[in-house]
Amino acid sequence: MTKRIYTAFTIATVTAVCLPAGHSADLSGSSFPVGLDHVNIAVNDLASAKGTFEALGFTIKPGRLHNNSIDNLHLKFQDGTELELITASSPLDKLAKEYIELIAEGDGAAFVAMRASNLGFLSERLEELGIPITVSGEDHHLTISISEDHELRPIWFVEESDLWIDQPGFTTHANGAQGLIRVWFASGLSDQIGGLFQPTEYSGASQAPLLFSDRSVQTSDLEVPVKGRAIVGVTIRVASIDPVESLLEEAGIEAERTAQSRGKSLLVPPESAHGVWLEFLEPGANTDRQ
Repeated sequence: MTKRIYTAFTIATVTAVCLPAGHSADLSGSSFPVGLDHVNIAVNDLASAKGTFEALGFTIKPGRLHNNSIDNLHLKFQDGTELELITASSPLDKLAKEYIELIAEGDGAAFVAMRASNLGFLSERLEELGIPITVSGEDHHLTISISEDHELRPIWFVEESDLWIDQPGFTTHANGAQGLIRVWFASGLSDQIGGLFQPTEYSGASQAPLLFSDRSVQTSDLEVPVKGRAIVGVTIRVASIDPVESLLEEAGIEAERTAQSRGKSLLVPPESAHGVWLEFLEPGANTDRQ
């Protein structure tokens, strides 16, 4: 594995991000809340990945075999976010072919989907910036994907009119996982995101704010699980780190425990999580849900 500086760009907590000066005034009063929806982890062996994440203390919800050869499993959380384990066996369409190519490079995170309330507004913004997109779906179940050859390709946007939470049997986990609260991007992709959303202080609805992310950015020198992969890790919120640590010890899974301003953290290396740095975080008493 290659060492590289990467950036953690928090996209779960919604904080105001204003449009650049000079944007059309007819968008006055519009808002574009964005939050994490799910992260796809592309794996070569779905059954093996299921066993790994069950050993990490997650409840697995069955997926289904799609017509394009894509097969999947779900790790659902009580806040509506999820991790999706996904594979493909035949290049029957462009997406299946893309997953097969990613898997050939090694297991690891492939895409992050961000939940939005107004994809029409975002599609205008992306088109203004010359970013090639495809909008698919219908009504309030739309998806924006970015061209395969663009640096922002690993980010998808999905539009849902109502947040759907799965039944408790699928959102209750032995490790106490409550939700996906952070995605760790390679520094190059984080730079591209910064150029798109340009965080500033919010000063009124008349500026048609993009509600996007926490303004904090953290950098760490960790090994990139798969060379060239844009998404390096995720953070899962838990009620308490202690039972997670006991569970991992029983399973023989090594994890690094640290205490920091955000709270208590357990970091599982990518070799134990199919190519993803997996952080369990018990938020500190004086911090928000991040």
